[in-house]
Amino acid sequence: MQQNEEVVRYLRNTFQRRVKLALEQNKRITAVFAAWRTGKTDYVSIEHVIKRQVYGNPDVLHLIAANTYSQLIDSTLRSLFEKLDWLAIPHVPAELPKSNRPFNLQIFNGDKWVEFLCRSMDNFDIVAGTTLGSVWLDEVWDTERWTYDLAKSRLSDKRSKFLQLVLTTTKDEPDHWMYSDIVEIYNANTDDARDYIE
Repeated sequence: MQQNEEVVRYLRNTFQRRVKLALEQNKRITAVFAAWRTGKTDYVSIEHVIKRQVYGNPDVLHLIAANTYSQLIDSTLRSLFEKLDWLAIPHVPAELPKSNRPFNLQIFNGDKWVEFLCRSMDNFDIVAGTTLGSVWLDEVWDTERWTYDLAKSRLSDKRSKFLQLVLTTTKDEPDHWMYSDIVEIYNANTDDARDYIE
């Protein structure tokens, strides 16, 4: 990734190398399931949001969501804001919001401002009717299935170069809807599994 003619080097761990390869498959749905402290949120901030969307896919509207606003602000976006500050990439707001309400994040790629809707999945119907070019849902195990279905349906901007829904989460019980909707479909190796990558 280049910023002001400088090359930024990010040393990935073994798991993050797998995430990079998964994202580069450009599957419509990329599910990143792993335990805490594996670096999934940290790396998706760098690879998916900054590199692929801000610099490689700036002409569409994006979405970042987590199960609650507390999760979104305290974990998901905190990691992203740290990376933006580290790379000296201008962004508005300049600091993490303190209130638990919807807001938009704009990130400057040197040529234009790229817009990201920042939303909670516990009040997710507000994205209905929105056309999105990429979606990142964090900690999806704590959400209801309809939020995932709604995000998939809004991922429809044909101008998008990386029309991807990225899920980052820890695994939960096998009777959770994500097992039947994602894990079992992927493991079955059927035609439906072509849209998924682990």
